[in-house]
Amino acid sequence: MRSNEEIVLTHFEALFGKEASSFSRIDASLPGMPPLHAIFFHDVPEPGSTTAVTYGLSLADHPDWKYGKPELLICVNTGDEIWGEAVAAIAETFRGECPFRYGDVLSMPGGISSESEMSAFLVFAPSTSASFLSKEQATIQLPDKTVFIVGMYPIYAGEVELIGRIGLEAFWHLEGFDPWDIRRPDLSQTA
Repeated sequence: MRSNEEIVLTHFEALFGKEASSFSRIDASLPGMPPLHAIFFHDVPEPGSTTAVTYGLSLADHPDWKYGKPELLICVNTGDEIWGEAVAAIAETFRGECPFRYGDVLSMPGGISSESEMSAFLVFAPSTSASFLSKEQATIQLPDKTVFIVGMYPIYAGEVELIGRIGLEAFWHLEGFDPWDIRRPDLSQTA
């Protein structure tokens, strides 16, 4: 019988049509929890981009997780794995504490990468291109649970307040917002 991690890996390799490029491991900070992994797919969905998926967040429990448990996905226009590693670090740090609901914002004090001044992640529906993953693509049925894939989108610190002021839907549709572009302008400076 395949392990849950193998089922998740196979799901994404089939979805993206290629084998994973690399893996990263983060040891658990909570006693008794297994490590958390990031699975990287380079040049997905297009050359120069990187998509990363976590495995290990769904091994924790949270009172809000009644119908399934999340794993996180990020897709950014860079080959730098630091973005996926940052998402995995957030998943490990907050597993069991944060429900990872659409609209949640999680900050990374000190920033994420020297490529960008973005320092937070917005939780929303998962996507790897101009369209969101379908319900079937974003749901993985494991022998012991259902896993729902949740998208993580890098944003600037000033945009956290902007989202609170105008709402997630209005923010998502602002001119200049590109959820995969880590070098886009800070929309809190223009909205």
